[in-house]
Amino acid sequence: MKSLPAPVSAPANSKRLLALVVGGALLFSVLWYAAPKESAVVEPVGRSLAKGGSAPVAANRAVSFAARAAAKVGNDLFASHSWYVAPPPPPPPPPAAAVVPTAPPLPYTFLGSYVKSGDKPVYFLVRGDRVFDVRPGDTLENTYAVGNASRGQLQLTYLPLKQDQWMSVGSPQ
Repeated sequence: MKSLPAPVSAPANSKRLLALVVGGALLFSVLWYAAPKESAVVEPVGRSLAKGGSAPVAANRAVSFAARAAAKVGNDLFASHSWYVAPPPPPPPPPAAAVVPTAPPLPYTFLGSYVKSGDKPVYFLVRGDRVFDVRPGDTLENTYAVGNASRGQLQLTYLPLKQDQWMSVGSPQ
């Protein structure tokens, strides 16, 4: 059989124990002195904001991504979500240019003409089922004034706007 180690002497054992107790007391006093004096009660961020307190920046960071996502989603975890962002509305159209009024297209069709020797020529114009015989200087339906014919064109003036329009009357005479 082996012999057991000799027991440690009592004075060496008591010195170690005394060093451990003094060291522990010293460590405890340093921690006690360095600890904050006010009470540090840790509460969740939701409760401290509900009481009217302001959450520090670190507390805002402490709220996990899952908690923020759950707040956005609500109770429905399987609801469909989309990344679609509506495009901005189109810009308003540019202002319309001032529209200059113009005469309507001629409602008459040239049917023919007749020239009696020494007299003004007579032009036959058709509108719908009506035939008009006009001479230069006449007025058609209080809307058009008949002018002279030159180079195979008869001048008709739209009276409300005083705009001239030309109608082909065949070959020049």
